[in-house]
Amino acid sequence: MTVLDYPSYPLPLLHSLLNFVIRNCLDNSSIASNTIESSEIIKSILLDNEESRDFINNLLRQCLASGGKGAFGWELVRGSGYVLKAWLVGNVSNT
Repeated sequence: MTVLDYPSYPLPLLHSLLNFVIRNCLDNSSIASNTIESSEIIKSILLDNEESRDFINNLLRQCLASGGKGAFGWELVRGSGYVLKAWLVGNVSNT
């Protein structure tokens, strides 16, 4: 397995990317059915290849490493913790 070296992203970009992952890569039964179908397609694209999973893992690492700094800091820590908790509990059907 090759570990890619990703650049450090600014906090607003991390916030946007993390929100995208939360909206599209976690199972969410409260979303309308037509949104679920498109979300399943996005989830399969993002989670089916190793490079995308590596990018998401690096995104979560950078969010946790932000340590609550800046305007989005605590939201990044809380959001990445939410994603990790959902994945550990098994709330993602495509992993």
